Amino acid sequence: MDEKDKTIDHNMAGNKIIRFDVGIKRIHSRHEGIKIKFIIQRIVIYTTNAIESLNSTYRKLNRQRSVFPSDTALLKALYLATFEATKKWTATIRNWAQVYGELSIMYEGRLPE
Repeated sequence: MDEKDKTIDHNMAGNKIIRFDVGIKRIHSRHEGIKIKFIIQRIVIYTTNAIESLNSTYRKLNRQRSVFPSDTALLKALYLATFEATKKWTATIRNWAQVYGELSIMYEGRLPE
């Protein structure tokens, strides 16, 4: 490999390093927003399963009856589906007081007391 090839290889490597540095700088500039997501208790993340379950109940209702005669009929059907789904929610969330405390500190003024 002659000097010209070495220079080209070095320049190409330098460009890759510069691109890598730019990516790292972007991550560090947004680090605080990302870090908060990892501070929250994992228990909160598991509540998405309950939300997905409720959405599944709504989708099933929609598949069974795709046309509703009025908006009121739709609201009644959604209310009844929600009422039936809440009967299955018997388990309590572990450490909810701690999780609620952390969320109320992080999102001050957004949660009811």
